[in-house]
Parts: sequence; C-alpha cells; structure tokens
Amino acid sequence: MNEDLEIKKLMSDYQPELTDSADFMAALNEKLDVVEDVKVYHELQTRKYRKLLLAALISGAVVGGLLIAFILLAPATFGEFHLLLDSSFFVFLMSYKTLFLVAGAILITAACAIPALTSRSASN
Repeated sequence: MNEDLEIKKLMSDYQPELTDSADFMAALNEKLDVVEDVKVYHELQTRKYRKLLLAALISGAVVGGLLIAFILLAPATFGEFHLLLDSSFFVFLMSYKTLFLVAGAILITAACAIPALTSRSASN
C-alpha cells in the first residue's frame, strides 16, 4: 500500500512541460533526417559488401579453375608422389591421384563459393 501511495504522490507531482508544436516538429524533422542519413549509409555499405562478395566469388572461381587446369595439364608434377605401402586401396589412390586432386580442388572451390552465394547479409 505504501508503494501505491508513493507512486500516486510521485505521479501527482509530475507536471510535464509542454512545448510549442513548431519546436517539436523541428526536433522531429532533425531526428528523421538523421534516420534517413543512416538508411543511405546502410544502403551504400550493402552495395559495397555485394561488390566485394562478387569479386571474391569471381576470384575464387578463377583460382579454382586455374588450379584444376594446372592439375590436369601438368600430371608429371604430381607423378613423383608415391606411397611406400602395397595396399590395394593405396594402389587405387595412386592410379587415380589426378582425379582425386581435381575433385579436391573442386570441393575446396565449392566450399569457398557456397557461403558467398548463400549469404543473407548481402540481401538485407
């Protein structure tokens, strides 16, 4: 009960000061201008982010393509790699090592490109 009386007394003592509507509108317009500036800045940052994301995607695809082309066109470079195991699994790996290297390069390129393609931050 004492809390209710204290709150009532506090509220009865509160006399808000009413200002002129022109002052209120001027302050409101200033705040709206600031909000508009923030929106414009956000749009510019979003465009910049999208351009950087597109550049990263293109450069990743080019580097991945060059890596795959290098692996396919220079098999002698990878021909010196031998395992000293006579297991049939390792013999299989060694006989198809170029294909496995290409598959690895494709997987690495895809692993780097998929997050860029599915990024939701760029669309917000």
